[in-house]
Amino acid sequence: MTQNTESKTTSKVKIENNGLFVRGVPVSTTARYGRKKDGSGSFVIITTELATQPGLILWEQFLDPSQRTDIQVKDGNVTAFPKPKEYEPMTLKANRVKMRGDTLVLSSAELVAS
Repeated sequence: MTQNTESKTTSKVKIENNGLFVRGVPVSTTARYGRKKDGSGSFVIITTELATQPGLILWEQFLDPSQRTDIQVKDGNVTAFPKPKEYEPMTLKANRVKMRGDTLVLSSAELVAS
């Protein structure tokens, strides 16, 4: 028995044979600011809601505003942050997933194609 290690091409997106892939349409994006408990810095959580065929999926990105120039924080509020183009399909490879109630949450994912 041989193992097929070739990549498949679907809708002009190169997808590897293994992993959990999510294809959806971003409908909204929000950002929240937080400080680390030990006082060593801050973080921003960018939450994107993806509409998929069976329902809604949340993609959470945990980013450090001190290392990113496209994130601006003023008085504890996020004023500017990177957003995906709304209503344009995107494909994500999920690295870490969890369920929050009835909603699937991608806490670690990488953008494969948009």
